[in-house]
Amino acid sequence: MMKKFLSAMTVLSVLLSIFVVPDKSQAASNYLINRATDGTVTAGENQSSDPPENKENVFDGNAFSKWFVNQPSVWIQYQFSGNQAYAINHYTIRAANDYPERDPRSWTLKGSNDGVNWTPLDTRDSQDFTYRYQIRDYTFSNSTPYNYYRFDIENHSGQSLQLAEIELFDGTQGEYTDLQPTITASGENAPHEGIAQVYDRTSTTKWLTFENSGFLQFDFGQAITLDGYAITSANDASERDPKSWTLLASNDGNSWTTLDSKTDEYFDRRHQRNYYLLTSNQTSYRYYKFNLQNHSGNILQIGEIEFSYKEDKWHAIAPAIVFNNYDPTSKGALFEQALPNVQEEAAAIVRKLCSILYENPNDIRLGPKVIRISIRDMNGVAHAAGNSTEKEVSISSRYLEAVNNSSTPLRREIIGILYHELTHVYQYDDNAYGQIGYLIEGMADTVRFEVGYHDRYAQTAGGTWQDGYGRTGDFIRWIDEHKHHGFIREMNASLDPFDGTSWNESIFQQLTGENVLLLWNQYQASLDHSSPTIPQELTASNVTQSSVNLSWSASTDNAGVAGYDVFVNGVKVGSSSSTDYTVDGLTAGTTYTFSVAAFDASGNVSALSNTITATTLALNDAVILNVSVPSNTPSNAAVYLAANINNWNAGDDNYRLSKNSDGTYRIELNVPAGTTVEFKLTRGTWGSVETNSNGTDIANRTLLITGEPQNVNLTVQKWIDL
Repeated sequence: MMKKFLSAMTVLSVLLSIFVVPDKSQAASNYLINRATDGTVTAGENQSSDPPENKENVFDGNAFSKWFVNQPSVWIQYQFSGNQAYAINHYTIRAANDYPERDPRSWTLKGSNDGVNWTPLDTRDSQDFTYRYQIRDYTFSNSTPYNYYRFDIENHSGQSLQLAEIELFDGTQGEYTDLQPTITASGENAPHEGIAQVYDRTSTTKWLTFENSGFLQFDFGQAITLDGYAITSANDASERDPKSWTLLASNDGNSWTTLDSKTDEYFDRRHQRNYYLLTSNQTSYRYYKFNLQNHSGNILQIGEIEFSYKEDKWHAIAPAIVFNNYDPTSKGALFEQALPNVQEEAAAIVRKLCSILYENPNDIRLGPKVIRISIRDMNGVAHAAGNSTEKEVSISSRYLEAVNNSSTPLRREIIGILYHELTHVYQYDDNAYGQIGYLIEGMADTVRFEVGYHDRYAQTAGGTWQDGYGRTGDFIRWIDEHKHHGFIREMNASLDPFDGTSWNESIFQQLTGENVLLLWNQYQASLDHSSPTIPQELTASNVTQSSVNLSWSASTDNAGVAGYDVFVNGVKVGSSSSTDYTVDGLTAGTTYTFSVAAFDASGNVSALSNTITATTLALNDAVILNVSVPSNTPSNAAVYLAANINNWNAGDDNYRLSKNSDGTYRIELNVPAGTTVEFKLTRGTWGSVETNSNGTDIANRTLLITGEPQNVNLTVQKWIDL
């Protein structure tokens, strides 16, 4: 929740295996260094009409604060600390929040090394700021370092002058560097659950090793001073989470110092980021090593490990954190009992949420010097309020008491509240909270989802993308994960109140290529976590040497069954949109097991059906019958095989024997091995069938197909009609 003040911005191991990630170059980005950060500000002003709008605001790095004087023209100067001097050749001026007639119109910039004798460096006339908070950029030639710089400024009209910010540059660039450590581990499940995934800035991937304990070692290539670290749980199977660990540090990789030990740690939710302070560590180390033990089972996994070190770029975001408990009762004490190191914990939360919303600290154009966290005996949950230089996050002690009396872990809920409310302090909101408050609240919950202090897997379908809070928040998180990585930062940037444009929903299309309603429908489908029922009555039919036809009864699903996956010997071989499927490409004479599973459009899959077995027909074997016939057989007689393999057809042309030059007959059969063939020979009708030599009926001849080549010689003793 957030309040707004009229005069302020929106409130905001058995056998050791080693795996090594190749050393990566340090990821770096450059920026111009603003030299006007810690000097002395002087102005030739009368008393400001509003003391909070004083001259120091011009150089405070906060675009929402401003300097206001009841004079149409005035000078303001900046002196670098410690008698430092810089050859400034570039500056910016940012307009304030209201009344364009108060904007600077004309000015002269001068330089001095004694504050008395001034050298003109740049003059501008008839300058306009076309929208509120617009920043204009000016360059000029100067190679002389000065300790003082002064602007003589005139407004556009009226009796007042104001501006938000001035920056001074001499062309020197700074560099933000993200150290990329070389990682070794006791094991991994490469390539998709390897050690690279434990330090890739997302918990949607993970490191996994098939052991109940293991180690991870990080070589940063240089010494860094840790003041904390974070471990984030992976996406599933909480028994695989680390339960106990020791964090060791070293400067040679051989001699190790214990920095921290934990036992019986729990991650209440998937993707939950637990942060651990190292308040007593003042020593820099190059190597850091975790020895880890899981909760149970034979698998250990971690979604992400992060290191907070004093040299990292996000430590540049360092507001003063002031804690006040205004409720003297026992419920007021609950906050500190759950979060005893309030200042350090809140500072770490600020750094993390800023890293989610922004690429670098230099991208942040707002942020107070002081953040007050106050416990108050009030209704509701919490809210953030304040002005451009000081914010207050107020938290209800009544709510804390209610949480403490429930099954929800109090510390987890407090951390979640702080992520939400402190996001309001640092997020952009386009000065339009009344119109897009759902999005501002949604973005604050997006951050909470991102660090696992809302349960992304507990979300249910329904509502609209403009419902705000968790519904909007998880929608934005889902887009970032599944449709457009970096969407959270880009959405925050689209809410920039300093860009002169109003936010609208077309940003979804611009960033993802899909309109917001299409994205919402896809997100809604992803929230269906109900699996179809198990397919029943699986049967096999039409078995051939290379195929088996399967059929089963239909499954049901709350959103409809999309299809069925077919498994042969436990391996998926295909899918069907109907309740039958022909498995082909099988090997003759082989026994297979078959099962099926139903799935829906959201990717939910049922358990496997009953398993059945079927054996494909064996390959046919060649059998040659050589037949000698009585001498009284007509020379033009045709001889046939009548058998159980052709339904005892006495004149089947498919089973007609060919006549050899010596008067004998021959036929080649292809019959599966193991088949017993019963047969008699005819001259085309049962009235010409073979008999015994005395004319009596002859018994059916039998032949067992052995599976090996067979060449059988037969003699017809007599034809019944001759």
